[in-house]
Amino acid sequence: MAIVWSDVGQAQCVDLLDPATRGAVSTTYYGEWGSSATAPAVTQTALVSANAEARSATTNTQPAANKVLYSYTITATGTRTVQETGVFDASTVGNMILRGTHGSLTLESGSSVAYAVGLTLKDSSE
Repeated sequence: MAIVWSDVGQAQCVDLLDPATRGAVSTTYYGEWGSSATAPAVTQTALVSANAEARSATTNTQPAANKVLYSYTITATGTRTVQETGVFDASTVGNMILRGTHGSLTLESGSSVAYAVGLTLKDSSE
């Protein structure tokens, strides 16, 4: 899956490093899915075509010192085509910090997708 770290997500990371702004950054995240295959771009602030289901709270882990993993499952409430997902800092509206696209999935009502969306920070030598 192609993932991009949005401009807003990058700004939030910097805010976490600054004691003056650290308290304003959310530490609860939510996953959402949609039907667009539009390529991810850092300037995107929302999914291109979000589906009707409510966002799902993520479980966050840190499998390595330089990696965070957002895991969540979304269940279809009707027939859906799913090709994009995003991680947000609020259960509605809010800021999208990560967005990815994947191969098209056609789901029936009651079907679900479990996502594990990771962000790995690398230095310039990697």
